[in-house]
Formats: sequence, structure tokens, C-alpha cells
Amino acid sequence: MQLIYMGFEQEQNVRQYIFHRTASGEETRVFVVSTDMALFQRNHIGLQEGPAMCLGALTAELGAVECPQPPPQRRALTDKHIQSYLVSRVVHKKQKPGFKASLPRS
Repeated sequence: MQLIYMGFEQEQNVRQYIFHRTASGEETRVFVVSTDMALFQRNHIGLQEGPAMCLGALTAELGAVECPQPPPQRRALTDKHIQSYLVSRVVHKKQKPGFKASLPRS
């Protein structure tokens, strides 16, 4: 399975990130992850981080699905997704020599 970021659409303060899932022998499926831009502002996240954050959340959700029904093609990025992303970003940066960071505030 491969997820490919295809771009975004924005209406007012809601951005929808569009991904195509391709897998050998299967039809391409479209997944849309929407988020309120206020979440980005409130958590001091740059817009350029949106696709990676949505890809991580989508990958985790698709990997966790073990039911016979196909996963929903539309989902929303939540505060929980944002907090998980921020923690993983801090952990990743901590692995670099000389980096000091504090955990994000809630």
C-alpha cells in the first residue's frame, strides 16, 4: 500500500488534504483529511507541516483497521492527532546531537 499526497482544498478556515491510496491489484482510493486551521495557529504549527501530519495520522488509522468494512474515506484531524504529532516531533529532534527541547504545552 502506498499513500500519495495530491494537494489540498480550502474553504474558509477548513483545509482538506487529499491522498490517494494505491495497492497492487486494487483500485485507487481517495482519502480526505480535514482540519480547522485554528488548530495549527493554536499549536504553533506551520502550514507546511500539514501534509506530513495528516499522512502520519492517516497511515496510523489505516494500519489499525482490522474490520471487514473499508475504512471511511473522510476523517478529521483532531487535537489528539496534533498532540501526538508534536510529541513525535520533539522525540525526533531530541535524537539530534545538541538539541534541547521542552514538551508542548496543552
